Amino acid sequence: MSLRTRLTLTVVIAVLFAGIGIAAIGSWATRHELYRSAEQTMQTEIARLVDRPAFARSRLIEQFQRVDAGVGVTGTNPLGGGSRPNGLTGSNGQPSRGQLGGGQRGPGGQRNPNNPAPLLPQDRSIQDLSINGQIILSVGSIVIPVDSTDIEIAASGGSRTHTLVSNGIHVMVITQGGAGGGAVQIARDLTEIDAALIRIRNLAALICALGVAFAAIIGLVVTRRAMKPVEELTDDLERRAANPDDLSALPTPERFDEVGRLTASYNSLLAALTGSREQQRALVADASHELRTPITSLRTSIELLHRAPDLDEATRRELIANSVEELEELTHLVNEIVELAVVGSADTPFDACELDELVENVVTRARRRTTSEIAFTSIACSVSGRPARIERAVNNLLENAVKWSPPGAPIEVAVAAGRVTVRDHGPGIAAEDRSRVFERFARGRDAEKVSGSGLGLAIVSQVAKEHSGRAWVEAPKDGGTLAILEFPVLTSPVP
Repeated sequence: MSLRTRLTLTVVIAVLFAGIGIAAIGSWATRHELYRSAEQTMQTEIARLVDRPAFARSRLIEQFQRVDAGVGVTGTNPLGGGSRPNGLTGSNGQPSRGQLGGGQRGPGGQRNPNNPAPLLPQDRSIQDLSINGQIILSVGSIVIPVDSTDIEIAASGGSRTHTLVSNGIHVMVITQGGAGGGAVQIARDLTEIDAALIRIRNLAALICALGVAFAAIIGLVVTRRAMKPVEELTDDLERRAANPDDLSALPTPERFDEVGRLTASYNSLLAALTGSREQQRALVADASHELRTPITSLRTSIELLHRAPDLDEATRRELIANSVEELEELTHLVNEIVELAVVGSADTPFDACELDELVENVVTRARRRTTSEIAFTSIACSVSGRPARIERAVNNLLENAVKWSPPGAPIEVAVAAGRVTVRDHGPGIAAEDRSRVFERFARGRDAEKVSGSGLGLAIVSQVAKEHSGRAWVEAPKDGGTLAILEFPVLTSPVP
């Protein structure tokens, strides 16, 4: 599965769960609000009845009869008695005045047309209970069952709101104790509210589905646009894997997000690879050029010895000495090239080491190899690095100073605060050569007077870069050369 597909699926799933959560919370809140509104309306209606005495409650309940809809009033015995639909009965089994049609009566028992009977909504039922829980009067088409909790409320007072299913109809019932005992029950049909909730849930589901579809489309468009630079970068990597010689940089995007940073980093990597390749080519070219001279001289001497066996002894010795000298030069040059090639490799880890002790070891070995006086001073300091590499760089500086120092002139070596200085009193380095003496195969003026490969200071520079340090040369006022190699210090110098 591609990254674009995974991102799109992530967006779709996130929108789906968000939509389901919003729909669920919205449906619950709507149901709660509609039920609460219905309960408040019923509480308002029942409050008009519970504060009145029992006989007055019955008279008021009789007036809620819906004579226009043919809905009667029934009385029911909670202990097992039946009900009489389409009629109104009291607790004594005799027809109550509710059967007369409700409303106010005029003289002679005639209905007063100026004061019509109040109409009970079709989704309501009202029921009056005696103090022992018997149904005194019931108005409406909804059958309201009476349980033990309702009987307890009729006897001792209190209030209760609950929902139930009566004859297949979902209703809300409120039972509230009345003044002087007994209780009033009012029921409301919740069919319309439940149907409205179903419509709301269906609409929410439809909106959620449309939102998911819209999120999928938007996700595809957005991820396609967002992933386009990554896909281009991937295609370029695959192309370069098949053609590694192409190291041209990608066009830098005018953006500073992660993709822009990735492209910039990729271009930096290509530039580093290009530079490394150029350095390798230059190293090979320079090495082949430097190796050509000793190899040619050595071959000439060997061929002359082979083709002219009758050479006098002095000439033969001169040719052999020349061959040995050229072999030594060739060996030194090869060793320098190999050393330069391995500098910077991660074959050994960095360790904390005492720089003054490393330099002192190098000075001790150099004193055994030369007759020049080497003065050494140091202040203890610690650096992080590869000890063998550091010793190699310091040794190259010291060998360079010995080659150029005149006989009898001292060489001064000092260590302090992560800095190694090597001072000779030779002819010095010309100003125009100081910036290039650390390049490979770079030779200063009068370099033909002394032996060397031109790689010693290049190794010094590479070791300095490997350890996040630097190397440079200065020209003291009283002549000579001051070579400096500096490393980051781990601890403060100890005097």
